[in-house]
Amino acid sequence: MSLEQHKERRRSYSFYLARANSERPTAIQLQAYFEGQRFKYSIGKQEFSIYPELWDKETQSPTTQSSLIKKYQKTNPHIKIELQNIKTRMENIEREIKVFINKVQTENKTFDLTALRRHLDDKIKKVERKDQSAKSPYLLPYAESVVLGMEKGTILINSGKKINQRYEYGTVKLYQQFVTVWKDCEKGRRHTRFEDVDLALYDDLIKFFYARGLSQSTIGRHIRHLKSIMDRAHQEELHSLVPSRTYRHKRFAAPEFEATVVYLTKDELQNLIELDKTDFPHYETYLDVFLVGCYTAMRYSDYSRITKDQIKQKKVNGRTVYQIEKTTKKTKDKLHIPVRSELEEIFKKYDYQLPRTHEQKMNQY
Repeated sequence: MSLEQHKERRRSYSFYLARANSERPTAIQLQAYFEGQRFKYSIGKQEFSIYPELWDKETQSPTTQSSLIKKYQKTNPHIKIELQNIKTRMENIEREIKVFINKVQTENKTFDLTALRRHLDDKIKKVERKDQSAKSPYLLPYAESVVLGMEKGTILINSGKKINQRYEYGTVKLYQQFVTVWKDCEKGRRHTRFEDVDLALYDDLIKFFYARGLSQSTIGRHIRHLKSIMDRAHQEELHSLVPSRTYRHKRFAAPEFEATVVYLTKDELQNLIELDKTDFPHYETYLDVFLVGCYTAMRYSDYSRITKDQIKQKKVNGRTVYQIEKTTKKTKDKLHIPVRSELEEIFKKYDYQLPRTHEQKMNQY
């Protein structure tokens, strides 16, 4: 087929998937024949990859089937934009091939596949590389800067009911733990860019977490923090939609598990109350505060900070009773908790003002 015929035909070359049976996004390849010579060219391995299910073999382009697109929108609300980006990329490559052919004909030069590849790299991928170097920093330094901003109050909550509020100390501490674990994960391997966060990395992470002996709940928390940092980076336009939103795939999630619920019976609580602590006086305060948690069913961050002004007197059937009126730190719920006799004895011991304790010591004791 002559160069002139290539110029005239709308589909003088074809696009196909590199791995049509893959369960992961796969690269899209262009294949063409010029003067009997085969030419293959990838439109982009990462940000222009596509799930095979979203590829239309007949039109050799991303699907326009609404039911399929809606299916993927559940885990990736930007899927329409991503598919349009892929289509635009393919059109740009087709256009640049035609530009190259016209130039060869106009200048009466010999057609050279190597020169065509250089032309496409220069017009298509050179721009891409510049854009990546400006907008694709490494994940670790960005995560460290985010956590530092959370701590200083320069970075605020950016979604949900608490939007534009500062992060609680406990939340910042958990993000700091994520950064520490991520540093360990990167030891002995190349540093991770945003576009590297895909399902293959997810599989490596899960193996690493289990090898470290982390519980499933801790693994789930680290995965959620990673996705949160990726979302924030995306909002700041630090990574593009197509490759980096693989982390929003339904499989990129916290491992599911059945929680084991541990509780103490009334008899066990009474045994703790009656426990002889003469030889362990440093345990007594912490045990009392722990029992306050048992009798109020609140988080440590709430029950350990009950103050005198939060314990209110009320008259019920001519009898004076006490109740705790407190707004929870994490969820901002307003609670009204009756003070049972065992709990009242503990409050009396400390003149209704619990002594200050530390959660780490509480867990240790």
